[in-house]
Order: sequence, then structure tokens, then C-alpha cells
Amino acid sequence: MDARESCLPDLLINQAKKTPDALAIVCGHERISYWELDQATDSLGAYLRHQGISLDDPVGIFMETCSEYVVASIGTLKAGAAFMPIALDSPDDLLTSIIAEARPKVIATKAQYVSRLTPLSSSAQILSLDSDQSWRHFKPETNGPDITRDNLAFVPYTSGTTGDPKGVMQTHGAVISSYLGRYKFSSYQVGDRVACNIFFVWEFLRPLLRGGTVYIIPDEVIFLPRTLTAFISEHQISEILFTPSLFQAVLNSADRESLRRELASLGVVWLNGEVVPSRLLGQAIDVLSGSTRLFNTYSISETHDVCTVDLRDLHLDGGDLSPVGLPMDGVTVKVLAEGGSSLTSTGSGELHIGGHGLARGYLERPDLNQQKFVYLQGEKYYATGDLAEIDGRGMVTVIGRSDSMVKIRGYSVQLGAVEEILRKHCDVIDAAVSVDVEDLISKRLVAYVVRGSGATWRIDARSGTSRDLRNRLERYLPHYMVPSRFLELEELPINQQTGKLDRKSLPAFRKIEPVGRDRVIGLKGSTLAQRRSVLRELWSEELDVEIDCLKDDWNFFDLGGHSLAGLGLTLGMEHAFGIKLQGTEIYEYPTIDKLATYLGDRESHMESKFSITDDARLEPDVIPPEGVRIVGLSQASSIFFTGATGFLGPFLLNELLRSTSSNTKFYCLVRGRDSGEDQESNRVLETLKFYELPGQFLQERIVPIIGDLTNPQFGLGDEEYRQLSEEVDLIFHCAASVNYVYPYPAIKPHTVDGTLAVIKFACNAKAKPVQYISSNGIFPGGDDVPYLENSQIESFAERMEGGYNQAKWVAERLVWSAASRGLPVCIFRPGNIGHHSVTGIVNPNDFQTLIIKACLRSGFAPLAPNWLFEMTPVDFLAAAITKIADDPTHLGNVYNVVEPNPVAADQVFTFMESNGYVSNRIPLSEWRKKLNEMAEADNDRELKVLVQSLDAVESYLTDTSVYDTSRFNETLIQLGLTAPPVDVDYVTKIFRTS
Repeated sequence: MDARESCLPDLLINQAKKTPDALAIVCGHERISYWELDQATDSLGAYLRHQGISLDDPVGIFMETCSEYVVASIGTLKAGAAFMPIALDSPDDLLTSIIAEARPKVIATKAQYVSRLTPLSSSAQILSLDSDQSWRHFKPETNGPDITRDNLAFVPYTSGTTGDPKGVMQTHGAVISSYLGRYKFSSYQVGDRVACNIFFVWEFLRPLLRGGTVYIIPDEVIFLPRTLTAFISEHQISEILFTPSLFQAVLNSADRESLRRELASLGVVWLNGEVVPSRLLGQAIDVLSGSTRLFNTYSISETHDVCTVDLRDLHLDGGDLSPVGLPMDGVTVKVLAEGGSSLTSTGSGELHIGGHGLARGYLERPDLNQQKFVYLQGEKYYATGDLAEIDGRGMVTVIGRSDSMVKIRGYSVQLGAVEEILRKHCDVIDAAVSVDVEDLISKRLVAYVVRGSGATWRIDARSGTSRDLRNRLERYLPHYMVPSRFLELEELPINQQTGKLDRKSLPAFRKIEPVGRDRVIGLKGSTLAQRRSVLRELWSEELDVEIDCLKDDWNFFDLGGHSLAGLGLTLGMEHAFGIKLQGTEIYEYPTIDKLATYLGDRESHMESKFSITDDARLEPDVIPPEGVRIVGLSQASSIFFTGATGFLGPFLLNELLRSTSSNTKFYCLVRGRDSGEDQESNRVLETLKFYELPGQFLQERIVPIIGDLTNPQFGLGDEEYRQLSEEVDLIFHCAASVNYVYPYPAIKPHTVDGTLAVIKFACNAKAKPVQYISSNGIFPGGDDVPYLENSQIESFAERMEGGYNQAKWVAERLVWSAASRGLPVCIFRPGNIGHHSVTGIVNPNDFQTLIIKACLRSGFAPLAPNWLFEMTPVDFLAAAITKIADDPTHLGNVYNVVEPNPVAADQVFTFMESNGYVSNRIPLSEWRKKLNEMAEADNDRELKVLVQSLDAVESYLTDTSVYDTSRFNETLIQLGLTAPPVDVDYVTKIFRTS
């Protein structure tokens, strides 16, 4: 049989005849032969035909990677239809959109997902393959569908910068052409064991056409590097595909010799989906067997495989990027230079792909088809949006994207996404967003807008600021994606040759020269007018706004201020007024007028006395109602959650979303803006996205509550507060102000008053159990006996030092008081919360992380023999809290969650020196001096923060207190949980995976 003239069902049937007894699929304990797979898919194909499925009809596939997924896909192909994968983590609105556009007559799923699909589709038949076995009794028709190579085979959905899903129409001819191109690099035979998961829909068919066995990697295994390598070793996998980032995580998951043993069976490794850094190549070659072939392949949903290269054949010169190879058989690659009108076979520009692997186009998107599937020089090409270089040999290197992705203060910002939100929600006809990079330290986003006919927003022409547009954008974008400057244009400049936006012709904002850096006045005796004048100069410098444009009642953050600019302003005020500030002042007094007034009466503010013992007394009328309904996590239908935009919060919320019913709602308290509007907010989702957590796709279950912990009733109206009090069944209180430098009065409003507000909410309307995240900071440290898992903390009051510790002690005492009055509570006392044990994702504000980053940036590590890095991985902590919260018998308990054997910082620094991450170890005092010099020379505010706070945090690094964790450890055993090892390998993951 000539594969070049065949369709996929013919090739699959032919292979089943050749190797009927060979293993086709291994999924867990399930083993399916080629004959069994052929029989099952014949029956399903006949069943689908009986349901009216015909050529090119899409059939939805909605389930995890499993054997039924393969049966559903091949059965669809045998019916002459196109299988259409639908991701399980798609939010309901996306599912509804896809189903409405594609109009599948049948959606194949499993019993556990039927309830999710039923409300979203009134037209499609929902077929549960595992619970409804009627399809197995159908016999294949004598005359099956007349499938040609131009018919659709499958329709994967993909999305671009706008998040708008698009169905890509893949034909049999394109799929087979792509597979034949891959076979020339690496084919299959009976006995080959091919592990599939990441790009499952693209991977599982290829081995089945040649007699290989598909080993399905469970979804819960694929992104756990150590579990994944154990899977490879256990099943003696011969071929696997990784994304480069996942492969990097695998290579960082264990020592070289362990990895060599576990990966020894691999004969072929494919890398796909991302650019391959040359450093990854060197690490891979060092670990993999010398006989393992290592391929880099470049593919796109719209074109299938494009280029492939065996990375071992390359002799890289130390560049950052590895080439993606020469074009495969039947593929044409060319570039279109910026401003050019014709494609070329060499040079650099936007990559265009032609040939046999092209999809038919996008489903129901004729406008996009015209934009992306273009005819140039008489041939059809797909315009990828990728920037590439093609050398004289035809070797392709992908170097980036043409639709700009930029970095702002460490955040990745897709300019196209900001532009789309401006067009959709801001009465803007057209928009362009760019980044002002004249000041490399303080990059800012600039938006160019063309006014819509009904627009009422205003832009201050002199300063380029717009409260109106910022307030609207903050409803839909995270803070770092909101432009700080706006410029109104009559129309956007267009390149006359290409018809595209001419970004080079966008007018530049003129730079404001700083005037306030050297001005120094004494605070004593200064007038309000003088202080305002100095503050205007400092604001002008930090915000790049002309002094005479600044108004005394404008909010610093509405003008584009952020945490780093706030630090710069604080340092400027200290220099100008000759004072020492806490760093919180700009947040408490965010306007020039408020700040100037505060500075004039600063001493009276500082002299205010406080008593943490008095603050820890719960008002006598705060009593939970009788008849408490004790519920665990799985029984709660509505959950109130604080701290979702912190660090532990999003990881815990993500774990809770995964562990609860699809009907469970999470009401997340999110602080509102200063505009005074009752705003929507997506900052919870953006935080989940920032930490790469899948909970972001369950947005229909997350209900933002715009309020403030520091206000009575969270700042909510009486009716909203009452309704919420009656609906909520369970509370998770994670929010706290975590800063080891601020004094107690600065920490108290959020941590103490916020906890009191949560307690009152828990006692309002009906009693609601509280899962409270405290801290081991409620202990004073320095005692010879272990700190116990009990409520006896009153005696520590006089010894508590530091604003954070004092506030956490007061907050926990309030919780215990509420518990003594009948409120069901469970308390967790974590120590330092460390990075994710698998991905290495860190809390960017964690002081231990800042120390390690400072070592990497300076090239020096300190000699600090007494320092200890105590960390509990955030993913483990979130899992433990979730499991415990599901069992109401744990209410009334407190758990110390502290790593009993902290890692000596000396071991970490020795590792860094031995592996070339730092060049030398130097005395601690000298290291601090070097950091201070670097901070001043580079105006590096992050380093300045670290240097200024080292004195305050060093006590945490030298804490040798012993914490009793016996109850927590016993509970872990009962729940079947095992804490991941916290060692040098774990600590250094934060920079080995970055």
C-alpha cells in the first residue's frame, strides 16, 4: 500500500492486519492489541455513521489522555469524520464557544465529564464511552465512507494573542505527508515503546501506523519530572517527546548518574514547542546515552512538522538558540523581510510555510484565512508570525515573534493582548501599544489610541496620563499590563508597502529631565508648600511627568507608579528630607497632599503607643450563632477565600479548585482600586496565570469580591455582606501583610484588623468553619524546648519582636478566642514557604530567593556559616491544607508546618561556587558592601531593598528553634501524603530551572 495515496483509516487497518497480536496501547494496567483496537474502532465508526455522522463532520473528544481517547479518535476517522479534541481545563464559556462554532453532532467523553457538558450543548449527543457500551455492538458497514486525502482528519483548537479560539482544519493528506517526513528521521517497528502525552493528539497516531506501541503517560505524571523519569524507566520507553522547558526540569530533577540509569532505554528524544537553548543541548548530551538520537523539530498547528534536525549533528558556537533544522520533505520555508514584498529562501524575516502539510484553513473563519493562509508568488503559504533566519544551507533558526512580547519589570507582556482590550472595552477604534525603553531601569508601556465616536475618556495632553482609561483597563488586565502613558492620534501610521502598522512612525514621548535628586531641605520648620514642592520634583522624576502637570490630589499609582518606583520615591524623600522612612508611606498616603501633610506631622504618628495584648482581646459580642454546620471541603458549595493574589494563596486556590466539585464557587476577596468605582477584577486569574497554574481555566468558579480586609464588612454594602454571609459554607483565610521590616502599626491593618473582619464574617448569619493560615512567627524564638502544636501562646506576648511577628501573634490569639466561643477553626503555622518542588516557580518577594538572586547577579556568595534556608514547598503545603480541610475532624487542631532540617546556606553557596554560578565566597560584611555598591551604581532597587532589609531578616536565617510537628506528621501518614525532600537540590532548583 502506497501511503502517499492512502488515508489514515486504510493505513491503520493495514497495520492491524500485519501485526494483530502486537501491543498497540498500554494505559496503566490496560493492554490493547492491534486486533482489539481495530475491532473497537470499527464498531465505534459504524455507531457514529448510524448517528448521522458523515464526511468532514467534527466529533468532539472531551476526556483525559487514555485508551478511550485513542479509540474515539480512530473510530471517528473510520466514520469519515474529523475528531476534534477539546481540552478538559477549558472554562465553560470557551467550551460553549467552541461547541457553538463547530456544531459537533456527537461529543465522545467519559461518565465523569457528562455533567459538565450537558448544560453547554443542546444539539450534540453526549456519548459516554465507558458507561454506555451500546456502540460496541455495531458492525462495520460493507461499503464504508469514501474518504479522500482532502477530507478532514481532525480539528484541533488553537488561540493567539487575543485568546480567541480557532479550529484548524487538518486533512488526511497533510497529516500523512507530515508523518512520512518524520519517518525519514526515525520510524517505528514492533517492540518500540513510544510514550505520548504533551502533544497527544499529534503524537499517538504516528507509531500506530508502523507497528509501535503507544504508552500513554497519565496527565498527573507528565509534569512531575521525577515521577516521569520513573515511568520511563519502569516501562523501558524507547521514544518520547518533551517541550524544552519540561526536558530542562527533568534534567534538573536528579543527579547525572541517576538520570542516566532512568533514561537509558531512550533511543529517540524529540524536542518541540519552544526554542531550544544551546545550554540545554549540552546538558542533554551529557546525560543521554551516546546512542540516543536527539531531535529538535519545529511544528505549527496550521502546518504540521516543518523542520527537524538531529541536535548531535550540530556544532554550535555558543549562541543562545539552536536551529530547528532543514525543511522536511514536501515543506517549503521562506521569509518575508520587514517592509519587503516578496519571499526569499535566505535571510531573516517573518517565516512563511508552504507545501503538503498545510491545513485547509480555520473552521468558520474566512477573515482569518485571508490574513494567515496567503497566496504569494502563486503559492499558498501560512504566515506564522515567527521571526526566523534561513542561512545559505537552508538551515532555519527561529529567533522570536513578530507580534511583540516584551518584559516589564520581569513580567511578560503581550502587546497585542493589551491592544485588543483597548479596542474591546475602551471606546477605541484602533490602538497600538509600545514599550518606552529609553530608561532601561524603568520601562513603561505607552498606548496610542484613536477615539471612538461615543468615547468620553480624557487624556491629559501634557503628562500623557489618563485616569479614565487606566480605570477601565484595570478591570481586564493585571497591573503590569496597564499602560502608564496614553497619546491620542487621529489615525495610526500605516506602512504603505505592507499595509501593516508602522510602529517606527509612532511618535515618541519626550523625556522629562529630573530636577529633584539633589535638592535637600530640613524637614523641621518646613512649610506644607515647601514639602509639596519637593514631592512634586521627586514624583516628576519617578513617574516621568512634568512638574506643572502634577496635581496634589493625584494618586501615585494612577499615574503609573509601581513598587519599584515607590521605593525610588522613598529613597528620594529620605535624601531630600534627611529622614528614615519605613517604605509604607507612599501606600498609606498615595497623593502629594496626603504625603506632605503626613511628613509635617510625622513625629506624632511615630509616637503613638500600642499594646499587642490589648489588640488580642476579642470583643465580647463576637460570638458564633448556635447550630454550627460542620462541613469539610467536599461538602461546601460556596467558599470564601482571602489572599488569592499573594504567594501561597494562588497555589492553595488552584489545589482547592482541583479537589472540589465543578459546582463549588470560590468567592475571592480582592482589593479595589482608588477610583471609587465598583469594579470587576480579574487579578485572581492573572495571579494564577503568573504562577502558571491551571486553575486560571476554571474562571467560571471564581467570583471576585471587590473589597478590603481593613474595612468593616470588607467595605461591602449591608445587603451584599448579608447575602455572602448566608451563602458561604467555609472560609480559607490566607491574607496577611508579609514584610519583615515594617513596624507593627503598618502591618496591623491588614493582618490583625483583617483577621478580625474574617472572624466577624464567620460569625455572621451562620457560623462558618475557618481554615486559618498563621505562621511560626507567632513564636519568639530562642527557647530550649520545642514549640508545641497547641493554643498556649499567651506567655510569648512580651517577647514578640518585629511588626510581622507581633501582628501574626495577635491575629492567631483572636482566632483562638473565637474558637473558645464555639467557632470551628483549624490553624496552620508554616515557616518560610518555598518554591514549587517540581517547577521551581518562586515567590519573587521571598527574602531567601532575593539572597540567592543577589549572589547570581554579583558573582559572589557570602561566608555565612550560621545561615539556614528553611523552606516548605508551596505545592506540598497547598496539598496538605486541602487534604486536611476535607476532614472536619481536624477542626480544633493546629499544625506546625516547619521543615525540621533546614538546609545550611553554606552548602548552597558551596554548590554555587563548585558549579560556576558564583566565582568566589567572600566575608559577609564584604558581600554586603559589594551589593550596596552594585545597587548604587546600577540604581538597582531590588538590591537596595535586600541590603536595607538584611539586618531585619538575618534573625530568621539564624533561627535554630525546634518546632514540634508530631501531629502534622501523623496526619500526613493518615492522608497518605509524603513531603518532598528539602535539600540542596531543592533549594538550587530556583536558579537551575530559570
